[in-house]
Amino acid sequence: MRQLLLFLAFLLPVCVFSQQKGTVRINEIMADPKGLTVFPETEYVELYNTTDEPIQLADWQFMYAGKSTKLTSLLLSAHGYVVLYHAGKDIHIDEGGLGLPLDGFPRNLANAGEKTLALYSPSDILIDEITYGKAKKKIAWERSGGGLYLSKDSRGGTPGSINSLSEVDPVDPVEPEDPVVPELSAIQPFSASVFQLRYDKPVDIEEAVFSISDIGEASRSVYADDTRANVNISFEKELDLGKEYVLSCSGLKDAKGNKIPDRTEQIVLKQEEDPDTPDVPETPSFASGSILINEVMADPKGQTVFPETEYVELYNTTDETISLKGWTFLYGTKSTELTAASLEADEFVVLYRSGRDIHIDDSGQDMPLDKFPASLANTGKELALVDPSGKEIDRIAYEKAKAGIAWERSDTGLYLSTDERGGTPGSANSSPGAEPEDPDRPDTPDEPDIPTSIIVLPNEIVFNELLPNPFPEGSEYIELYNRSDRALPLAGLSVATRKSDGTLSTHYPLSSIASSLEPQGYALLTKEIEGVSAFYLISSPDASHEVKLPVLANTSATLVLFGTKEEEVIDEVCYSSKWHAPSVKNEKGVALERIDPDGDSREETNWTSASATAGYGTPGYRNSQHGTPGGGEATGIEAPAYSEITKEYTIHYHLDESGYTCRAWVFDTAGKRIREITNHELLGIEGELTWDGLAANGTKMRTGVYIFYAELVHPQGRVKRYKEVFLVK
Repeated sequence: MRQLLLFLAFLLPVCVFSQQKGTVRINEIMADPKGLTVFPETEYVELYNTTDEPIQLADWQFMYAGKSTKLTSLLLSAHGYVVLYHAGKDIHIDEGGLGLPLDGFPRNLANAGEKTLALYSPSDILIDEITYGKAKKKIAWERSGGGLYLSKDSRGGTPGSINSLSEVDPVDPVEPEDPVVPELSAIQPFSASVFQLRYDKPVDIEEAVFSISDIGEASRSVYADDTRANVNISFEKELDLGKEYVLSCSGLKDAKGNKIPDRTEQIVLKQEEDPDTPDVPETPSFASGSILINEVMADPKGQTVFPETEYVELYNTTDETISLKGWTFLYGTKSTELTAASLEADEFVVLYRSGRDIHIDDSGQDMPLDKFPASLANTGKELALVDPSGKEIDRIAYEKAKAGIAWERSDTGLYLSTDERGGTPGSANSSPGAEPEDPDRPDTPDEPDIPTSIIVLPNEIVFNELLPNPFPEGSEYIELYNRSDRALPLAGLSVATRKSDGTLSTHYPLSSIASSLEPQGYALLTKEIEGVSAFYLISSPDASHEVKLPVLANTSATLVLFGTKEEEVIDEVCYSSKWHAPSVKNEKGVALERIDPDGDSREETNWTSASATAGYGTPGYRNSQHGTPGGGEATGIEAPAYSEITKEYTIHYHLDESGYTCRAWVFDTAGKRIREITNHELLGIEGELTWDGLAANGTKMRTGVYIFYAELVHPQGRVKRYKEVFLVK
């Protein structure tokens, strides 16, 4: 019987699809439906069949910002419309249109725009691609021959029917898009030393310098809110009322990193309001220290008394109740507005991420926040608290976290909690210097100092993984690997890019990294750890370090790791976007991985794209493409194996080299294709694919014998085919 099944398997046809570009068009995008009254508040994307023939959409792929969603079986009639949306949400579709609910449809289309949508046929041919701009509430972007325009339909969109511009006078002007360069739209003085600059588009203030005539440079500049369009700046010296000043700004960039021209603005602090102007309630301002950042749990891992949830506790030091409406909590430069809670005198409130479990002592209250940092840095971070007037009320920086123990506040600063539970969320802090009440808790020895006598030699530490082109709202990163047999310090090293004339650009020292890099260990370097953890698995938080780094060009650059003092080169890599695997159509969010850790950093064949099965990046742990190029024992790809734990089928593979893409299907014994498991997915050297065990129509498969067929294709033309019989229980 088995021989017969294998014979049938070799006779199975492989379907090849062919589609021309533009046959199906991304025709309408509703990215911000909030406030809609005619339609449900549901985001959607509409497709349109431009041809005179019906098209089967089974196994087509819709891509949003580099992440793909496979379409289910649906026959789209000639010149017909279908609306894609997230399964389970309510949707309105005009008469004649179709709906296609998808589990993998993006849960949130970005309102800020600049997101690329794409459509691929089952044979991986790009059919259509378009990038939409900033969304306007309750109004969809619609497609015309000249691009996208904001819908002119009174309902805000035309889901499932002809676009609005097709029904109005063709000469009707299309709304112009926002200007590319953000313009300073307003200056709001909060006090005699604190101002808010309001731009009409998001800006990047990392390298910006703000200064005022006769006063000098701003002592601090931070984003006022998550729009990244409002910037708070403060000065050591107060400005005189009634006097005219000149505000200068240089080094400001737009959201894409393009430099904004330097400019000056006139500022005058009026001594009194215009008598014709109606009175406006004054925004309350509070004394510094009226509310303190009182406790920080940055590393709750291993907690047994409390849930493993990160939190920050605030404490009202005054004798009055304070409303927290309009207050802002700052984590580095990222801000989160507090909700409208009242904090009683001498009481505590605990901030944490919404949806997570938390313990609060009886005397405190909780404040779940949707935009509370997804992960507080274990290596330390600066935190601040700003009142509704923009005045900074408290600022403190915590040091490296200790697992399961919170930092608590005293008059002299922060200390590790001595409470036997590891912290006191919602109640008075433990006594600094007191012995823990838990006699079973072992004393932790002091962190050993990094030996200054250890010198890192060339090629002992190497560049191992690079992400120059992150997802929108993500962060670039660099991964280092210690290929020596000894622990090595990173604090004496620096990173820079090499200019075209051979000299090094700005040096970025790694002096803040106190820990050593162990043999065969990895170090993840990034400007924002949260910008990495939001998109990739962080298997070892201790390997993650938040540091200043040079900007990584998307196309190509030369990165240099060198000794800070002597500038002796430790490793150097001249990376290029051309090093990505040929199967990678969109490089955004795809990391470049080193294949052989002992190979040459400058060798193009020693680098390739991180595998799709690893999430396109492995920051801080072994690369998905780790191996020896062109060598190694290969066991191929195995048949699906069912797991009682995950209730899914796992397909293990082990290949001889990187670069293979995989197509895989499940057939029944009659040769009928039951389910496509993957379509041209980039594999690593070793890993696994998963399959939920369902058929293409989403139904549970019957018990019986099936055939697994996989085809692996290498860019150099090598093709490997595997057919295995397996049992579905």
